[in-house]
Amino acid sequence: ELINKNGYYRLLPFLEKSSKRTNIQEFSGGTVAIDSYCWLHKGVFSCAEKLMMGQTTDASRNMNRRKAMELIQMGQVAEGKNLLKRAIDVTHEIALELIKRCQKENVDCIVAPYEADAQLAYLNIIGIADVVITEDSDLTLFGCKRILFKMDFNGNGVLIEQDRLHLAMNVHSEQFHMDKFRHICILSGCDYLPSLPGIGLRKAQKFIDKNTDDNIHKISPANSVTGKKQLRQSKQLTSVPRQQSLLSMYGFHKRYY
Repeated sequence: ELINKNGYYRLLPFLEKSSKRTNIQEFSGGTVAIDSYCWLHKGVFSCAEKLMMGQTTDASRNMNRRKAMELIQMGQVAEGKNLLKRAIDVTHEIALELIKRCQKENVDCIVAPYEADAQLAYLNIIGIADVVITEDSDLTLFGCKRILFKMDFNGNGVLIEQDRLHLAMNVHSEQFHMDKFRHICILSGCDYLPSLPGIGLRKAQKFIDKNTDDNIHKISPANSVTGKKQLRQSKQLTSVPRQQSLLSMYGFHKRYY
């Protein structure tokens, strides 16, 4: 499997020079935006058996459920529990329970009108959130200033800052451009578009660097792949909490980049 289900394949290792180990305490006194679905998917693993028994599942999950029960009955409990994790999904009901619990703790919750990526990026870019916590590498392409990945129970994680992205590209900061970075990632493949055969992040970077034309749509064979991806990103809407309105990420990015 060459494509990561949470964003771009091997993007985080690619950005190693731009990242640093840190603790969430670095942002003490600030505001954090959290991609709660990432945590929900992790959380359901700890209670997979209970959730699975009362949940409506699709054909694939039903198959995993049957196999899991067979393994457990045969005494292969560990193997059965692993299959149970595949038999569950995060439902709207589960998400609603999390929202209710957060509200009791005076934690604000926003239900993104489109995808969480655009919403989280907006909150970070305009300064409402000082940092975003997620497992989805897509956030780097949406223009987030600071993202904390792989945070553990002690608050330790990997921080990637936009101001340091140029280090991963081996260029000076004044030579770095977000559009080029996006094109490189798109060419390497993502979770909802096929990648070009034999093209990883480094090869994609070499390809983009060799082409001086700023219009990626004129460069073959990249045009069809990048066009679809950028169209999907630009169509997304985000909630503007302080104005109770919606904003197109396309127009927003035009102002900031």
